[in-house]
Amino acid sequence: MLHLANDGFKIGLITLLPFLAHELHLNFTLVGLLGASSNIVQIFIAFPAALLATKIGGLKTLTIALFFYLLGYAITSFSPHFIPLLISFLIAGIGFAIFHPIAFALISRWADPSKRGRIIGNFTAIGDIGTAAIPAFVPYLVTTYGWRFTTLLYSVIIFLLGVLAIIFRPTDEKTIEKKGKQPQFRHLLKQKAFITAHIAVIIDTFASSPLIIFLPFLLLKHGFSGVTLGIAIAVYFLGSLIGKSLLGTLTDSMSGYKIFIFGEICMAIAILLLIFTYSFAGVLIIVGCLGALTKGTGPVGLTMVSDAIESHGAFEKAFGFNSVVSAIALSLAPILLGHISDIQGISAAFLAMAFFALLATVPALVFGKSLE
Repeated sequence: MLHLANDGFKIGLITLLPFLAHELHLNFTLVGLLGASSNIVQIFIAFPAALLATKIGGLKTLTIALFFYLLGYAITSFSPHFIPLLISFLIAGIGFAIFHPIAFALISRWADPSKRGRIIGNFTAIGDIGTAAIPAFVPYLVTTYGWRFTTLLYSVIIFLLGVLAIIFRPTDEKTIEKKGKQPQFRHLLKQKAFITAHIAVIIDTFASSPLIIFLPFLLLKHGFSGVTLGIAIAVYFLGSLIGKSLLGTLTDSMSGYKIFIFGEICMAIAILLLIFTYSFAGVLIIVGCLGALTKGTGPVGLTMVSDAIESHGAFEKAFGFNSVVSAIALSLAPILLGHISDIQGISAAFLAMAFFALLATVPALVFGKSLE
């Protein structure tokens, strides 16, 4: 429930941006700053939040995160201009930054290692349901009642979710969470598997995360219309939902790093095929596969991180670090690929993504060898 709410309300704020920009007369630079605010906050908040969870417990920390969503949406409702609006986005961003490292740490700790891949894959897919459902009502509510009423309504819904989270929090929380002293973070950095898993995840981010940003530009260059472009993007996200569960499940029957390497090779091939495909039917097939691969390698990478520190049990610290480096990579990847596009054209950016996908297999292979 909390994951569905977190991802849904995060994208819900992004969905509000066109309406906010129109009424408050924001330029694209300011819109971009608002859109990037949660990633910026994540760089600074994720790891301290992970340390907090080791002291008071992960479930309590996730419930606290709801307070920041609530406050962010409420302040947005009363924002007269950009400055309080930015503050509201940053406050909400604190909640969003808290959620994923703590949630993935809890899921990794609770899950049977033999079923961890499937569980993490399904858990990440649940976030996609929230991403699709909660923002879907934003355009209707805004056009009917205005964006101030919409954000205030969503803040009330978040409050009710917080009440439910408190009511349904397990009474045996102390027995299912591991709090207190954990291995020092510097000990994790000495683990070869931990480092190589993160290098693989970072390189994969450069291969996969910018794809949906630049996909419309490539398809328009190929001569597709706005309608067909919309269909292609919908197919991409459908593939994403399937891929997270499918690839996550496969890691339980095979070593996670082998699935990761297989996924990266297939991703590189699919990207290369997309560059030279002009058939709409062919594009839909490739885009669906890319949705499954670019998003499906995510939970596989998270499973690799879990496997790397299984003996240490410092899941909160591990995923706090993972959130920080992922946020940095997510911020830098579209800038780099955009620069490549400006210099060499949009096709060159996709060639670079294919290269990064293949490059990610190298640290993944080293990761696998270090566990053997």
